[in-house]
Amino acid sequence: MKKAISILRIAILALMGSVGVLFLLGEEQDEALFTFFLHFLFDKVFAFAMLAAMVYLAARWIDKDKWLKAIVKWCCAD
Repeated sequence: MKKAISILRIAILALMGSVGVLFLLGEEQDEALFTFFLHFLFDKVFAFAMLAAMVYLAARWIDKDKWLKAIVKWCCAD
């Protein structure tokens, strides 16, 4: 059961990071100036909120999850 929870946590963090980067780097295609700025503002605020939530959850789960600890150790080896 712990393996399934670890895999689910990793999948959630990966999905949140992917969606956040997608919205952050997305290009607006609106012709009207007002709708362009409205969509631009919404997309960037949503992206930063998604990435902030991902970082918060990762910091919260890193102490409880052995797999996340192993990924951080593997990725950030000194």
